[in-house]
Amino acid sequence: MLGVPGRHRPFGGRLVHQLQPAPRTLPIVEPLKRVTQRPADEEVCELCGAGMSQRHPHLLDPAAQHIICACAVCAALFAERAGARFKRIPDLARRLDDFRLTDGEWDGLRVPASLAFFVRRSASGDVRATYPGPNGPVETLPPLAAWHAILVNNPSLDGLQPDIEALVLSRVERANSPRRMSLVVPIDACHRLADLLRRHWRGPNGGADAWMHIDQFFADLNGVLRPARA
Repeated sequence: MLGVPGRHRPFGGRLVHQLQPAPRTLPIVEPLKRVTQRPADEEVCELCGAGMSQRHPHLLDPAAQHIICACAVCAALFAERAGARFKRIPDLARRLDDFRLTDGEWDGLRVPASLAFFVRRSASGDVRATYPGPNGPVETLPPLAAWHAILVNNPSLDGLQPDIEALVLSRVERANSPRRMSLVVPIDACHRLADLLRRHWRGPNGGADAWMHIDQFFADLNGVLRPARA
């Protein structure tokens, strides 16, 4: 999970969170909870307790910012209808080959790192940026004017879904690491990236171990990429 906010500290006049590990217990729909004895390594639906394969839907509770595992039936029942509590997270990422971002536009986002992901929250309408910091992932609020300027220059972002998709930007310039990339990525994958940063990033530059895991993260994404929308 991405985590829950810790103590706030200022950054350029904007709200900044040092992200802490999220609680392991996730909310479930109590009327559907089944008390069953199952092997510890078996995947189960967190809404009804049914067994599942390793490939199964993930749902986001936007209000609580929790991701849960669900069976296909519960995903359809609780996420694929108007006014549903949960949103179903997409399975695929997509590369934005025509993405345009100048150095000045990047600076305008006020993200002091070369790697970050950006998510729009539907409830508040703001945009959250998460990037690696010396003590783990940090969350901040980029200026909305800078974000809107990027949207105007990149029609491929018109379909970016609030809460459940993120824009991942890499402006890393180092040998054998991700080059400048622009991707739309499901939010559960971004939570995995944040967890990698939390567990492996050390100091201002991350260290070799962190970059090895980041490189593998992007390599794994290549297996779930689809073409950008026309």
